[in-house]
Amino acid sequence: MPRIFNSIRQRLLKENRFTRYLVYAVGEIVLVVVGILIALSINTWNKSRQDLRARAELLDELRDDLVLDQATIAEHIQWEELFLAEVDSARVLVKGRIDTDALQALLRRLTTRHTFVPNKTTIVKMTASGELGLLRNSGIENSIVRYYQFNDYLTSVTNNNNLYIVDLQFGPFVSNNALGFGCDADGAVEDDLDLDPEKRYLLKVQLDRRALIARTSIDRFSKLKEAATDLLQRIEQVPGE
Repeated sequence: MPRIFNSIRQRLLKENRFTRYLVYAVGEIVLVVVGILIALSINTWNKSRQDLRARAELLDELRDDLVLDQATIAEHIQWEELFLAEVDSARVLVKGRIDTDALQALLRRLTTRHTFVPNKTTIVKMTASGELGLLRNSGIENSIVRYYQFNDYLTSVTNNNNLYIVDLQFGPFVSNNALGFGCDADGAVEDDLDLDPEKRYLLKVQLDRRALIARTSIDRFSKLKEAATDLLQRIEQVPGE
């Protein structure tokens, strides 16, 4: 093709037809520019298609993480509801004649706690690789960032409560036998536990703290579950390829 154009230019110059040569040269430039623009448009279109495909794959992976999150959050709420119910049972026990076996078992179970481990595989990958930018024009990037900020906040709060209140306060309260449980010669827990006002107060404080942790955790994780559901719905509304 360049040889054909060059041949035409040479013929026009030899025939001293400069005006037609100039028009032809301009036309040739226009054709080259148009060709470049078309090539750029095709490249841009291909890049857009690739980005849309990559975005769709990321949203699919993110959707899978959120579905797992919903199950993990629901399990965490169930654990906290169980802890709250056991606190209520312990409160009932100390109001009447104390069943020491039952009370000791309840307090021992309340020294355990549930750790929340969110599913962050996709968001970590997206952040590290810069792929989060692929969602910028989808109208959902900010929603994703806010959800995982709230997720991180609750994970941190849960870990701190587990450490500083359950492990370092409630656990030692039970393991150090602050209530004065006793055993007979056969190793059975004696049923004549006598709680004076001071011990009842100490028990009340510890149970109140344990209940507060469970109650606030249920409330916060219920909100996180709603946020996960809302984000899933927003992902479903993002246009496909």
